[in-house]
Amino acid sequence: MKKFVEVKVRMTPEKRDIVKGHADKHDGGSATAFINRAIDETMERDKEITPLTGDDLDRLCDLLLDD
Repeated sequence: MKKFVEVKVRMTPEKRDIVKGHADKHDGGSATAFINRAIDETMERDKEITPLTGDDLDRLCDLLLDD
């Protein structure tokens, strides 16, 4: 455990119960494992999304504003 750091996540007791229930079904009952998996999957998915910038963003705005 010495190589780990603690990160606090605040949520309502109701949400904690939902997370724990989900973890019980999918991650062997570990809310920590579920939260880490959710973080990893989201970060991987975010890599696939390229934000629009510059000319691409300008073209999209032009298309949306064209009537």
